[in-house]
Amino acid sequence: MGMSSSSYSKKLFGKTVSNKRKSLKLTLQQVATMCGVSTNFVSLIERGLKLPSENVIVKLSKALEIDENELFRLAGKLHPQVIQAIQDHVGLRELFFEVTKTVKDESQRQELFEEVYNVYLDFLKRHNIR
Repeated sequence: MGMSSSSYSKKLFGKTVSNKRKSLKLTLQQVATMCGVSTNFVSLIERGLKLPSENVIVKLSKALEIDENELFRLAGKLHPQVIQAIQDHVGLRELFFEVTKTVKDESQRQELFEEVYNVYLDFLKRHNIR
């Protein structure tokens, strides 16, 4: 039996959190306190049994000094800013819709979304928009 992509991303996410926490010499309790969750919940995350909410992902990234986008990617979730950008821009929304329709592989889809979003941010920066 192969692992489903979601259980694979949970495992990978958990391993990343666990390794980073240990390298920073933080206890489960310290990380839990910094993220406003229970020690048990952090343990479930590290064992790849639970994925945290967007809110907790942001707190984990700060507590463990991991790039926010990296953690969202590992969790197989879109960063809230990406979601906001899609909602704000009809053209982007249509592009994302096309990607969703045509690309069936979830992790490939996430990568494409991220790429589109980064190109979009780049475009805004280059043209001094926002």
